[in-house]
Amino acid sequence: MSNYLRPAQAAKHWPHDGRPAHPSKIVRSIVRGTASHVRPGERIRLRAVRDSQGWMTTREWIEEFLAEVTADRLGAPAPTPTIEARAERAMASLASEGW
Repeated sequence: MSNYLRPAQAAKHWPHDGRPAHPSKIVRSIVRGTASHVRPGERIRLRAVRDSQGWMTTREWIEEFLAEVTADRLGAPAPTPTIEARAERAMASLASEGW
């Protein structure tokens, strides 16, 4: 099972100079995301799941989000995973959770 992080925990893993990011920054990245410069009209959002207690994300999803934002700001088109790669990742995720 993945190590899910609440926004306060995820903020500690967000890149920072000195003080960690505020948990509201994590929630904004999940809910609103950030505007894409390469693909006008689209937004880049931090992947997360919601349960009865609020939002949860993972370190891997934070790294993917930051890599996608960085690639977008540098003008490089974001690599789109193939259907096969997405299917393999979904099957691996389900298998790791016991499905």
